[in-house]
Amino acid sequence: MYAKLHEKDYKGFKRRVVAVCDAKLLGKIFESNGHVLDLKAYRSFYEGERVTVTRLGEMLEGIENVNLIGEKSIEAASKHIKVSLEKARIIGGVPHLQYYKL
Repeated sequence: MYAKLHEKDYKGFKRRVVAVCDAKLLGKIFESNGHVLDLKAYRSFYEGERVTVTRLGEMLEGIENVNLIGEKSIEAASKHIKVSLEKARIIGGVPHLQYYKL
C-alpha cells in the first residue's frame, strides 16, 4: 500500500491529511451509482511512500484526517485508528473511507 502525508497552512492552522491506497488500485477508475473513484487522475494524491502496517501507524499518530482506499489500507489503518471496513462506502467494488478526528 502507498501512503502520503499532505500538510497545508490554513488561516494560521496546520492541516494534515494522510492519503492511503492499496497499491494495485492506483491508476484505475472505479464507478457505481453515479459515484466515481478516479485513481488515475488523482494518483499523485495517494502515491507517496510504500508503507508497512507499522510505518502507517507512525504516519497516523496525531493525525486528524485520513483518506483510505482499498481493503488492505482500511484493515491496516484499523490497527491504529478507529475505522472499520464495514463503515466504508463501496464504489465500483472498492471500499473508500474518510476519517476525521474531531
